[in-house]
Amino acid sequence: MPGFFPTGSRPALVVAAPLVAALMSPPAPGQAILLQQPATKMAQRCEGSSDPTLFSSNRRVVSTARGRLLALYDPHGAGQQLVWRDPPGKWRERTRGEVPDGFLPGAGRKDRSDRPSSIAVARDERGHQAAWIVTSGGGFGKAEGAGVRLRRLSGLNHPEGPKVGPAVRVQRGQGARADLAFERGPNGRYRGVISWLRRTNRGTYRFRTAWFTDLTSDRPRIRARSTIFRSVVGSPTGTLVPTEGGMRIIASTASGRLRLFKHRSGTGLRRWRRGRAEVSIWPRSKPSAVALETGRILAAAEARVRGRRVVRVLSFLASGSRVRRIMNRRGWSRPALTSARRSGRAWLVAVRRRDETIVSRGFRSGSGWGRVRVETRVRGPLSTAAPNVPRYSSRRLRVLLAGVACPGPRDANGVIAYERGI
Repeated sequence: MPGFFPTGSRPALVVAAPLVAALMSPPAPGQAILLQQPATKMAQRCEGSSDPTLFSSNRRVVSTARGRLLALYDPHGAGQQLVWRDPPGKWRERTRGEVPDGFLPGAGRKDRSDRPSSIAVARDERGHQAAWIVTSGGGFGKAEGAGVRLRRLSGLNHPEGPKVGPAVRVQRGQGARADLAFERGPNGRYRGVISWLRRTNRGTYRFRTAWFTDLTSDRPRIRARSTIFRSVVGSPTGTLVPTEGGMRIIASTASGRLRLFKHRSGTGLRRWRRGRAEVSIWPRSKPSAVALETGRILAAAEARVRGRRVVRVLSFLASGSRVRRIMNRRGWSRPALTSARRSGRAWLVAVRRRDETIVSRGFRSGSGWGRVRVETRVRGPLSTAAPNVPRYSSRRLRVLLAGVACPGPRDANGVIAYERGI
């Protein structure tokens, strides 16, 4: 099965051997399915950041209409690294336009802070597909602080790589944990929405959204900025969830509660409504969420139950008026959700802490959870970093995560792209 192992701002790319199933008989219900490790090679493992695929609230890998994969990871230092691959070929970093090697410079600081980013694809009014990347700070302060920036990728399937547009400033000052997605308007055209947490000059925080509607331009106008809620602490994090009826946001608030915020596609861009339902989570959790064909929103976040750390999975009505808990899993952390587009299927991917493995569990509307499946292990002195999954998965489950830690700098790792059929 193909995989990649970029480990820095100039990654070395390799191909992994196929996975081989280890079990000779089917497991009992609820039993973990164990897989052998894929044959892998490590390259430049000291050049990735300490947490190169953060956060689970972000989406770092997408597939174009022709099947090309585009992926992002955080290198050792400020910036983001873009790589691409035409299955079953090798991963490449060559690009055109503003940068020749896929390296997207950060805010100009030579710091070592980890930076989140998200990538999403959409078609413009002429039917041409482009990808958009949003980057921001991971937190606030001198080391982590950064502004929010947007870039457009065009010519996604060009043999010399996509064309990278200029950086468009979404917000001056410090913005953290930005996400990006596209909503389909009532006229059938797509428009982009960006969410992030902003730090004000007074030291308070605002969870913000902004839109852009011209998908043909490398420098779209950022418009309809609005504040969804306010906070006195810098921990709230949100993730965007496109639905048939409009955009949804699943966000942790200052009080350590998870809530849904909704925008209807036929209303003004600044008009967001807060759902009534809420549930407690760990305040610093980075939620992940997907939409199901039933209209419900499946959300996952870390929580504390009787002093123990658990992964909590919840089901919100699309209106946000009700929520129910459908799973608490002890011993897991850093959950990420992906779903099959317009279906009732979803997959939860997380870190199982006792043996530092990446595990998954499938979900189907109407029938519930499947068996736990062990996907891959990462060897090294550090625990596995946050698994990152695309918003949509159809024939393959793809996971980006940190690899073996560097024996030198303690804040460096490799990066692994793992995938299998589903």
